[in-house]
Amino acid sequence: MRNSCLLLCALLVMSIGVTLAAVPQQINYQGCLADTSGNPITGNRGLIFVIYSDSVGGSWLWIETHTAVQVTDGLFRVTLGGSQPLPDNLFNGRVLWLQTTVEMEPMLPRMRLVTVPYSYRAVETDHSIYADTSDYTPEANHAMYSDTSDYANEGNHAVYSDTSDYSLIGAPDNDWVISGDDIYRTTGNVGIGTSAPGCKLRVIGQVISGEYSSAQGQYCAINGGYSNLAGNTCATVGGGKYNRANGLYSVIAGGGGASAHDSNSASGEYSVISGGRSNIASVLGATVGGGRNNIASGILTTVGGGAQNTASGMVATLLGGYLNSANGGYASVGGGYINTADGGCATVGGGTYNTSTSYCATISGGSGNDADGDFGTVGGGNENSANGYASTVPGGDNNAALARYAFAAGRNARATTIGSFVWADSNTTNFYSVGHNSFCVRASGGVRFATTSSGTVGVKLDAGDTAWEVLSDSTKKTILHQANTQEILNKVAALPIAEWYYKHQSPNDKHIGPMAQDFHALFGYGDDNLSISTIDPDGIALAAIQQLIKENQELKQRIEKLEAMQR
Repeated sequence: MRNSCLLLCALLVMSIGVTLAAVPQQINYQGCLADTSGNPITGNRGLIFVIYSDSVGGSWLWIETHTAVQVTDGLFRVTLGGSQPLPDNLFNGRVLWLQTTVEMEPMLPRMRLVTVPYSYRAVETDHSIYADTSDYTPEANHAMYSDTSDYANEGNHAVYSDTSDYSLIGAPDNDWVISGDDIYRTTGNVGIGTSAPGCKLRVIGQVISGEYSSAQGQYCAINGGYSNLAGNTCATVGGGKYNRANGLYSVIAGGGGASAHDSNSASGEYSVISGGRSNIASVLGATVGGGRNNIASGILTTVGGGAQNTASGMVATLLGGYLNSANGGYASVGGGYINTADGGCATVGGGTYNTSTSYCATISGGSGNDADGDFGTVGGGNENSANGYASTVPGGDNNAALARYAFAAGRNARATTIGSFVWADSNTTNFYSVGHNSFCVRASGGVRFATTSSGTVGVKLDAGDTAWEVLSDSTKKTILHQANTQEILNKVAALPIAEWYYKHQSPNDKHIGPMAQDFHALFGYGDDNLSISTIDPDGIALAAIQQLIKENQELKQRIEKLEAMQR
């Protein structure tokens, strides 16, 4: 369902219960859904709620899906955090934004969260204390591990050593959780570490090899490279340099940048970056295959490669190229340069400066083309537009199909009326349709319709002509016999001739001629008794004229004889 079909009208209520005993990790959320005409919507709708760190783009911090929310007269109510608890440290003073997605299409702009959700922090402490003596007072977010008063490790640093000078001290059978920004901060292959007798050591992550790398998530791994970070549960970095896998189950296979500022970043849950440099996969299921400066910021989006490409629509796909964007839900861009697919399910195959902005609109390639009508299609060419619903431009130059179901092709063709077909030749002036459901062709070099494979039978209009010519080559005919002109004249005399008009036309649109049934009954020409070929009446008229000339000559001779006798 597209943004143009739904409006998230208002956020009515956001509330959270707060007590000193416990803070429920849920938020009551109410809203209103209406169509673009303002009519409230009723029925079940699939809703997805995502909290971001910025109003546009930014890091995805929390997501929850509600598959069938009951909407009655536009109103709905859900409990955020009901199936996916809101993290304790989510509302830690930073600015957050809530984006609601209806039927797989994000509602924009995002809504800033204020006041109430931040009450989460009212009864929460940021202090974790681990020490063996009273000489050491912990600071916020600092875990302290020491064997004597001479050695203390403060801050987000966990120290592991293979000597007896540094060991972990704790109460018997306690479970020590080891994490921090600089776990295994050393060079070369690093072991797990040791624990003091009676203590259990639970290592969060593991660095198999690599220099200055940090494995901070539970069951995460770094397999090599330099200064890589696996910062969430089951996150993995295969190698490379300055890669950051911060999403749950996220993966970066390799690649990286010259510094931390242009590294690969997989911060979305289940996000993947195969390689390249300065690529970002920031939301659930986002994937970047490689390349440089590519961004997959929509849920389940894919960027195959290239440079400076962005896939921000839900389940959008962008295969490669440069400076392309797939911003609509389920939109796709195959490649090329500066192409945009903004509509839901819109497609741009390639080319350059092409824009597909409407639902299921398609541009196969070319340059400077736009498809602004739902289900509109541009096959290619240059500066073509398919702006009407289900309109088509197959290619050419500067053609426009501007009305519903219109078709424009050639050069400077303008299909401006519903259902019109316009084909224009190479002339530089615009050629317009004449009315709804019209067929218009500009062919200043002539027109030819052939009805056989050899092309020798049919009709034609030569350049500048206003009447059809029948292709009537004698070598393509078989003569049966000469016509009996006397018989034909007699039949013409017996043929009913009437003035008439077609039932679908106005009585003012009068015609004259025989009925097809009478014509066929008298002459037997044609394929059936429902139509009259334009060839046969011409032949009949010529045969009748010949007979009349013959009879007229005979009468003239008789008159001359009579006049001679009277002299």
